[in-house]
Amino acid sequence: MSAWIRDGKVWKIVTSLSETKLERLIKSHEQRGWKMVGEIKPHGRGFRCLMTTGGIKRNGSYRDWE
Repeated sequence: MSAWIRDGKVWKIVTSLSETKLERLIKSHEQRGWKMVGEIKPHGRGFRCLMTTGGIKRNGSYRDWE
């Protein structure tokens, strides 16, 4: 997985070799506050999707830029 911060949000590409495993990873991330952006796409020998958080922590509180 790779991650970066842009526009006050953390963005991450979640990957897996099977679509079933990726769906489980997505559910796990959603339980921790992540949101899927777009759709699941085939990539190389597996699948991937883009996920983001609601905002990054600044001055002791979370800020949402949506």
